[in-house]
Amino acid sequence: MKVSYVISILFLVTILFGSIIFVVNKERFIVEHIEVTADFKFNRSFLMQKVGIEDGCYIWQYNSKKIATVLDDLYFVDDYKVTKRYPSRLVIQLFKRKPLARIAGKDGEIFFIDRRGVIFKSSKIKGMVPLLILDNPQQIHQGKKLGGKFGDMVQQLYLLNQKYNNLYQQIAQIAVCKRNENLEYNIDFRIINKTITLKKKLSVDTLLETLVVSKICDELLNDEVQLKQIDKGYYYDYNNLK
Repeated sequence: MKVSYVISILFLVTILFGSIIFVVNKERFIVEHIEVTADFKFNRSFLMQKVGIEDGCYIWQYNSKKIATVLDDLYFVDDYKVTKRYPSRLVIQLFKRKPLARIAGKDGEIFFIDRRGVIFKSSKIKGMVPLLILDNPQQIHQGKKLGGKFGDMVQQLYLLNQKYNNLYQQIAQIAVCKRNENLEYNIDFRIINKTITLKKKLSVDTLLETLVVSKICDELLNDEVQLKQIDKGYYYDYNNLK
């Protein structure tokens, strides 16, 4: 009985002592500096207003999850990191979306699309990336995210870019047509003067296969033979041979 009584007293004393220390030092927890870094140019005032961040609040008043929810909705932000550095510093790191491919919109307007399928505008791009042409360009606009089979196609292009970047840069254009419930891909490579039609599901393997077969056709048979594709593979059309 005496032991539990002593423990209770010690607990209350600890709480009281901690509360006194907190009240005396709570001003130290007022955020004096909000550091925002990014690998792109951005409007700090716009960002702070959008996220709802104000100076002079206690650090625990900043809701990291709420900030993250707002950042998720910014089409130009690919990834981010929000860190509370006690006692009085808040750090936000932003990373821009990186173009995976160009994509044609209404009236030929060119946008970019990233690995997540998000469409956005970009002023700078490194290396060569393919142009995607969908059968309904009116749906292409800034901030839209491609899903379904189109989203799967973007994921396969991302994997190809990661595994075989040299091959990826040889894809000049992919025009996508919807045939009933399936997609048909008309692919143009930079190193081959032919358009290859792919009716299989677009993947890293089928893209590799397409390039290899079409390269053989281009080098060995020149322009005398047309390369056609059927569901089970490829074949050469010799009807045009002289």
